Amino acid sequence: MTRKDLVNEWLLVATDDLDAAEHLFSGMTRVPLEIICFHCQQAGEKALKALLQHLGRDVPRTHDLVELRRLLGTDLSDDVELDRCCALLSAYGVTTRYPGRPELSITDAEVAFAAAKRILSSIRPLTE
Repeated sequence: MTRKDLVNEWLLVATDDLDAAEHLFSGMTRVPLEIICFHCQQAGEKALKALLQHLGRDVPRTHDLVELRRLLGTDLSDDVELDRCCALLSAYGVTTRYPGRPELSITDAEVAFAAAKRILSSIRPLTE
């Protein structure tokens, strides 16, 4: 598999996570806010890892979007909003998956979804 194939696969699974989050907003008796936020975090994580892969860098085993963003350094524009999105989503990588998870609102899930979309829209053009 070529590097470009791997990058495309990272972006595909990132998009799948974002699509899953969007789908979970409707059609269920109880909207699973924690799962939506987790899928949004996963979309952001996989998009950042796609860019690392594109640049020929090691892709670390971490769920910390702030760390992934730091590893990209100047290869990703200095963007305070993007940094905020990474920080916001990073918290959902682990805490939402287990009992004792935080209580979330629909607004939290909507903000997470917007943050994940923002990360993907920033990363995708850089991998083409």
